[in-house]
Amino acid sequence: MVLSGLLHFFISQSVFVVQTVAYVPKYEPQRFERNPVLDASCIGFSSLGITLALGTGCIFVLYLLFVGARFGPTVRKVRANEPCPMPLVSTCSAAISANCHAHPDDVDCIFLPMQWGYVAGTNGATGG
Repeated sequence: MVLSGLLHFFISQSVFVVQTVAYVPKYEPQRFERNPVLDASCIGFSSLGITLALGTGCIFVLYLLFVGARFGPTVRKVRANEPCPMPLVSTCSAAISANCHAHPDDVDCIFLPMQWGYVAGTNGATGG
């Protein structure tokens, strides 16, 4: 969040609008009069802001790649003797719902870590 905030701040400081209001000297000393014909507007930029935005963006991308590689999902190889590998459910609401409902005989499940797997039912059938 800090990197995202810094990136947005540096981008907002990189490009800006410059408006000038022209005054021309009158014939008397220390007197000026406004001349709207000479007013101008243009786009300005800050090379320091652009450099800091690029650097912060690069650090942000490298940080996301590091976090994704370090803490992202790992692919587990299925062994031949393993009867039921862990299913990948992604956004399947039926599988998520099945994972959220505990087995009726399991009274301590709220105190233990959750893991995917198959549980033998009371009648010998397997459930998800």
